[in-house]
Amino acid sequence: MDHLTAIRNFANPGYTPTKGKIRIFDNRWYLCTFQNTEHDIGGGYYLAEGEYTQVLPGKKAREARDSRLNHLNAINEYNGPIWQLTSIEGYITYYASEAEAKAEHDRQVAKNAKDAQKALAHLDKEINYTDAEMLAHYGLCKDWPGNETAKIAEHRAYLARLKIDNEAYWAKPIVITQIR
Repeated sequence: MDHLTAIRNFANPGYTPTKGKIRIFDNRWYLCTFQNTEHDIGGGYYLAEGEYTQVLPGKKAREARDSRLNHLNAINEYNGPIWQLTSIEGYITYYASEAEAKAEHDRQVAKNAKDAQKALAHLDKEINYTDAEMLAHYGLCKDWPGNETAKIAEHRAYLARLKIDNEAYWAKPIVITQIR
């Protein structure tokens, strides 16, 4: 454990060596170096070995510098090209090179394909339940008794619509654009 990690873990979790050293403007871009973090099984959030670098706009860089649980190690103004990656959920991340953006794009595409396959397989399984299986699974709900056949048909129609919505969601593209 290095000195900075010890300070953050035991003395001051919001400490960063960048506070007061650089003025951050909203209309500029900054190259921020963060210490890696990890989650344990119990949901704890800890500092880990190593660092990663991220390009952030001024407002986000200021938020990173001033956050309560801080892991920002360095910040410098950045004037190079910037690539923006927009995920299917609408989250936006920025990269200093097209290669970094493409690598993250490929990682997200692979993860989304795996998640889509898992979600659609689960929906197919539920749609193909027999009436008896569906009644055994959902028949304990308070609004099902006495209305079983109508509720089963209604639930199958709902699952079919949900599958169509899921297919449309997972088909959305992950977009890379150069913004500067």
